[in-house]
Amino acid sequence: MDGLVLVFHGNREPEAAREAAAIADALGSRLAPTRVGHGFLQYAAPAVSEAVAALVAGGATRIDFLPLLVLTGNHAARGYPAVVEAARRAHPAVTFRALPYLAAHPRFPELVAGLVA
Repeated sequence: MDGLVLVFHGNREPEAAREAAAIADALGSRLAPTRVGHGFLQYAAPAVSEAVAALVAGGATRIDFLPLLVLTGNHAARGYPAVVEAARRAHPAVTFRALPYLAAHPRFPELVAGLVA
C-alpha cells in the first residue's frame, strides 16, 4: 500500500479536526513509508476526496481506506462506500481497498482488549 486514508465521521468542533490530524500524523510515523492522510465524511475539512487527491498527487498508486467508525449506521453503510466509489471513479489508475469499519473488523475485539488490559 502506498497510502492510507483514515475516514472520520466529521465534527464541527475544531479540536476534533486537530485530533484527527494528530492521529494521522502518529500513524504516518509508525507506518512509513506508507503515507497516511485523513478525511471527513461531513462537517469538517479535509473531505475524504481531498485526502485521496493529495496522496495521488504525491504518487500513490495503491490506497487503503480505514473508516474510524465504530458501529454500522448510515455513515458505514452509505457514506463510506460512496466516498470509496467516488475515489475509484476520480482516479481509475489507482487501486483502492476499503477496509471494514471498526466493529466489523476481525481484529477489533483484540484491539479493545489490548486497550483495557
